[in-house]
Amino acid sequence: MLIVLLFVCLSRGALILLYVEYHLLLAESMMLHGSYFG
Repeated sequence: MLIVLLFVCLSRGALILLYVEYHLLLAESMMLHGSYFG
């Protein structure tokens, strides 16, 4: 049971990291193109 809980926490953390990384890259590319407004 503990292993399952740990796995869920890790996979959720990985998804959050991917989500954040995606948005950082998106914001960065938008700034490079000059179409990013805050």
